[in-house]
Amino acid sequence: MLPKTYNIIRDIVGERLGPRHIAIARQGEGGIPLHSDLVNCMLTLHLPFSVSEEGKAGIIVNGTKILWEENVPIVFDTTFEHETFNEGGEVIMLLVDFWHPGLEREEREAVREYWRMNSGI
Repeated sequence: MLPKTYNIIRDIVGERLGPRHIAIARQGEGGIPLHSDLVNCMLTLHLPFSVSEEGKAGIIVNGTKILWEENVPIVFDTTFEHETFNEGGEVIMLLVDFWHPGLEREEREAVREYWRMNSGI
């Protein structure tokens, strides 16, 4: 859906780009409840493009509250419990999942193959 964005990110991240997703997300008031993705081979980037009321929206990762600020990236491990909150306006951001830097090439390939066999990707 976003080939130019994908190509730019692929060029920056290279083969570290994981198989999950690159997305533009929109969050209105409210949030996403506390959860864990249970996938320790990936890290996730949040890059807010637009935060209508800074200081009122963000993410809590493993008990640490981080406010979203426009053009300020946040990278975190989604195996830690996390939740989002938004007490005002709308937030639009880029989400990118990429391989955890501690994985070796063979480990990345094994996970890719597992996901291919089990998801049809």
